[in-house]
Amino acid sequence: MYSYVIVDDEPLIRSGIRSKIDSFAESLGLLCVGEANNGREALALIAERDPQIIVTDMRMPGVDGRELLALLKQSYSDKQMIVVSGYKDYEYMMGAIEAQVAGYLLKPFSREEVQAVMAKAIEAIEAAAASKGLREKLDDMQAEQERLHEQYDLELCRVQIESGRHGAASAEFQSHRGRALQSIKRYMLLSQYATDAQNAQRTDLRRLAELLQEQQEFSSELALIPGSVEAWLYLVVPLNSLDDSERVHKLAKQWMMGAHVDDKTESRLLIAASLPKRDLGQLHEAYLECRSAMDACSADTMYGYGSYERQPAKSERWEETDRLVYLLESGSADKAAKELDDALFRDAMTWSEAKSRCRQLIEAIMNAARQELLLAPHDWAKNADVIIDEGYDSRRLSEYMQELLQAIESPLRSSGADSSHSLVRKLQSYIEAHYHEDLSLQKLAQRFFVNASYCSYIFKEKTGMNLSEFLSAKRIAKAKELLERTDYPLDRIARLVGYSNDKYLIRIFKKSTGDTPQAYRQSRRR
Repeated sequence: MYSYVIVDDEPLIRSGIRSKIDSFAESLGLLCVGEANNGREALALIAERDPQIIVTDMRMPGVDGRELLALLKQSYSDKQMIVVSGYKDYEYMMGAIEAQVAGYLLKPFSREEVQAVMAKAIEAIEAAAASKGLREKLDDMQAEQERLHEQYDLELCRVQIESGRHGAASAEFQSHRGRALQSIKRYMLLSQYATDAQNAQRTDLRRLAELLQEQQEFSSELALIPGSVEAWLYLVVPLNSLDDSERVHKLAKQWMMGAHVDDKTESRLLIAASLPKRDLGQLHEAYLECRSAMDACSADTMYGYGSYERQPAKSERWEETDRLVYLLESGSADKAAKELDDALFRDAMTWSEAKSRCRQLIEAIMNAARQELLLAPHDWAKNADVIIDEGYDSRRLSEYMQELLQAIESPLRSSGADSSHSLVRKLQSYIEAHYHEDLSLQKLAQRFFVNASYCSYIFKEKTGMNLSEFLSAKRIAKAKELLERTDYPLDRIARLVGYSNDKYLIRIFKKSTGDTPQAYRQSRRR
């Protein structure tokens, strides 16, 4: 339906106009929504009813038709106006022309004349609607094109950040935000890891970006870049000077403290900042600096902020590794998984130290598998580097490591009387792989978590020789091989097979073979 109002100071004239319109209103879809006695009433009625067509007389007391048309053109330029007048007055005609009215009815007028100007007004309404729809569609298309260009440009930046491929450094960005990014002369990268990205949104980098944008120093457009997985989010902060980076650190730390107090979720949120950079080709370098800063954060904190410092990460040997590998070799994978869960994050440590523990355990298991002391699936731990490196969720990391342990099998899984055979086989395999090290009965017993006396007893019972004899035999066999195949001096051969000096090697070698090492070498080369 097309709504209209009639404005005339004479009720009979208003009634006559409406009567003529009513005769064809249904066919054109017209609906009268009100009448006004003068221009002032008309303005109030139009504001209240918002008609599409206004049929108005020109000569009225107070605000007359010409003044009304001028006001309507100023405030309601989308309305279709039809002028009714009983005067062939040049002044009124000019007013109607200036107001760009849809039609001019000169009294007296016929029903057909009214129908014609109303039809013309409806055509103008439909044309305006079509034009508006076309403009809106064009605006929507342009906005969608800009959105897609921006999405592509930010994806190039994301690839540059996470992989170091130089797409963002050389590409010609098409979006407004992309071109703004390429034009900055100095920036720093903030990286975020959130274990619950959905719940963290009210306290994450998005909010920090808003706070930075409010600061006069950071009036340039900031760029939020989603990571390849939901947990990661990046923020490129343009810097006007190097001093701005310190302001970012200060504001971020203050904001993180407030976010920690306000947040009632159990999500972990880590944010880290890089050193200032000069071009987008350094985004990956900035990302690695952020990761290094995150690794230096405490693993037991729920909210952490770190900035990159040039210092090597600390890594100490994890004493639980041998115990866990022994449990796996004993066929107790479930027990090993439980002990891992208890021990992995038991001590206060940084993320770097926690990740080092995981890597040490995986390497120890792989070494045992290479010695056939353990059986691992062919694709075991194939994604470990990525999962360990890119995660800062203690629960998920512990669960992943437990899954790895539970996938391991022992080729010597046994119980009862067979357990002693398993221990002896492990001792033999270990000595064969580590004969060149400083081994002793006590160290071997500690390695396999058994009593030293029992270790010595069971080995002698099952093999007919004690551990020291087995170790000496292995070392002498290797020494013979080196004497035959190389020209190494005796002191070097002694160290290679596990003896501290050549005198000790000579004594043990002669006791075992009846010859000195020199005599053995000469006899084999004749």
